[in-house]
Amino acid sequence: MQQTIPFKVFWPWLTEHPDCILRAGSADSVVYDDDDYHWCFTEEDACTLLVQVIRGKRLVAELFIELAHIAFVRMTSGERGRSISTWFRKFRDNRR
Repeated sequence: MQQTIPFKVFWPWLTEHPDCILRAGSADSVVYDDDDYHWCFTEEDACTLLVQVIRGKRLVAELFIELAHIAFVRMTSGERGRSISTWFRKFRDNRR
């Protein structure tokens, strides 16, 4: 199964299903879920979303998502019937 959906459709679903996250990150770093972690979702401002990973009262990680950079989300089937979501960035063409 492979399905492409707009990020604006995916984000509300994700905020209601924080226990479905196994890992999140970028090319620079990755945060893996743990039984002790709690995932919080909020909006920093109209253009930026914020994902926080918290253990107890301690902040473990923060991910800032700039909406202008997300093109779409692709959902694919993973191990044991799990769905995997991959976010695809928009790239600007800097050639002149």
